[in-house]
Amino acid sequence: MKDNLTIEELLEFETLLVEKWENHVFSPIRIDEKFNVILTNDLEIKELLEYSFKEHFHIIYQTIAIDYNAFKIIQLRYFRNNDTVQIIT
Repeated sequence: MKDNLTIEELLEFETLLVEKWENHVFSPIRIDEKFNVILTNDLEIKELLEYSFKEHFHIIYQTIAIDYNAFKIIQLRYFRNNDTVQIIT
């Protein structure tokens, strides 16, 4: 998708993503320190992961397992100021 966008369209798309995810109400997020992954039942984040990090997540039943570092990158990029992000260890 992003390969077909002009730079102006990409900027608008990224701005819309930031607006969406800064206002998203996240369900609780768990961390599995043994495997260094973030676990969430918030399936809506799948679209963002497919856009940004296709190779760094997988779905197990209704749970998304995201590489911890990939999650931190999308958090910094799209929802760094979202207070509803709660990571439970």
